[in-house]
Amino acid sequence: MHQKPGSLYWITGLSGAGKTTIGKALYDQLKSQKPNVVFLDGDVLRSVFDALHGHSVEDRNQLARSYSNLCKILTDRGIDVVCSTISLFREVHEFNRSAIENYFEVFVECDMQELIRRDQKAIYSNAMKGKLSDVVGVNMPYDRPEYCDLVIDNTGKNNIQGKIKAILNIKLVQLGDFSNLAKQYINRAAYNDHLLKTLLLYTGYLHKPNFRVAEIGPRQNMD
Repeated sequence: MHQKPGSLYWITGLSGAGKTTIGKALYDQLKSQKPNVVFLDGDVLRSVFDALHGHSVEDRNQLARSYSNLCKILTDRGIDVVCSTISLFREVHEFNRSAIENYFEVFVECDMQELIRRDQKAIYSNAMKGKLSDVVGVNMPYDRPEYCDLVIDNTGKNNIQGKIKAILNIKLVQLGDFSNLAKQYINRAAYNDHLLKTLLLYTGYLHKPNFRVAEIGPRQNMD
């Protein structure tokens, strides 16, 4: 019998952005629904692979690939994985997207001043003073995800449940289930009149006396 693959929720962002907090809350929510869920935190993973990798760009890239390979092994066995890691390399994200069937990428964004404020180890401030090198976001460049499924602004560490719900909705939308979004439909912006008229002109509706237009929105259960 073919094993149904698990899902990988790749929670990425700079140090201090709140990846671990969001990842752990997501794990708790998933774990309440199914038993085979694993949470992998970048700091813990680093301690496991530390003897094999340093902190250079190449080392960090190889380390991220090690994380990806581990996640693939687990998801191939039907296990859902939540992985909270910096790992901001385009090639790693592309590998995940091509190699892992159910891959959901979330970028946790945070204002740099807030990152510095949260930084109890003074990593950012020391890097800015030239006392530390190889600090991602200061003296080491990173690839901001271009095709991630969701960007979460976590500058204000609030509404954690709302952020978890947004992550879980990614999977529903990819499966074609928009039911959780239906209640938000009424709040959508109005259509631009000029755009509508332009689209109608392209259809040639002026020469079609019985021409009708209907908008089909998402179904909402009103019970």
